[in-house]
Amino acid sequence: MESSGFKKIEQLANNFIKFNEINGVQRLYEKLQKILSEMNSHDLEFLSYQKLIIKLKTFIIQLFEEDDYFDLIKNNFEVIYTIPDYDLWEKVKILLMNIYDFNKRNELKNKFKQILIDCRRPITINQYPEDDFPRNVSDWIKDFVSNFGPDKIDVVKKHEYLLNGKFIKILKIEDRERVRGLLDFYEKLVLSSNEREGMENSVPMDIDGQFFILNEGEIENLNNYSKIINNIKVSDLTTINKETSILKISNNKERSSELDQLQKTLANYQPNSLEYKAIQQEIERLKKSNNQK
Repeated sequence: MESSGFKKIEQLANNFIKFNEINGVQRLYEKLQKILSEMNSHDLEFLSYQKLIIKLKTFIIQLFEEDDYFDLIKNNFEVIYTIPDYDLWEKVKILLMNIYDFNKRNELKNKFKQILIDCRRPITINQYPEDDFPRNVSDWIKDFVSNFGPDKIDVVKKHEYLLNGKFIKILKIEDRERVRGLLDFYEKLVLSSNEREGMENSVPMDIDGQFFILNEGEIENLNNYSKIINNIKVSDLTTINKETSILKISNNKERSSELDQLQKTLANYQPNSLEYKAIQQEIERLKKSNNQK
């Protein structure tokens, strides 16, 4: 039986996660680690605290080391499904982007693939009677490989698999979503970082004055988001000098102020959002312009 004290802590943890309070999750994780270290493993709430700590660590896994990622997959993979909208690939991508050698990135991707192949953690919630039915992460990865081969996954084959796969089609909705998420994650790992589709970094491009981003093999047109930049400029220039035209920046001081404002605004967006990329592109343009002065 969980105490009211633990339930309040659990609610606090869930609120931190819900509102993406990274610092709050980290502080609570550290405090609960200390509490757990002082508890006896036979205490009634020991397992409850332990599970909550694992959940908190999973949410902020990007703050930990490579081995912590591996431990999460090997020993607690199913925990990722207890966190709404959790995207393991986005966490792994942060780890990969800290490696500048693309060949070493591929080596790390291969390690993750092997960890998945060896992972015996359950993935489905419901029970299925078929004797040869995939029971864990490893079984599903092997089913993927048997259907797609070990390399890049064909889009058409993936679509057909998700609709009519021998085991997929008998899954209940919640289990199908879990397996699909695993397949999406595995699909990213089989792509080489040396290839356009597998490159983790977004690459900004200026083609004849038009802004584009190459992002994971897809070219995104950012010109529809230029209004965001213009609104930021208007706000910033009005603060600097109400009499200054909003269509012109007259000197480097104003450019510097505009750059500061853009960098502050950038922090309000997720790195993988189009708004973030549009603002980042404008920051790079201003920096280049200032260096030429």
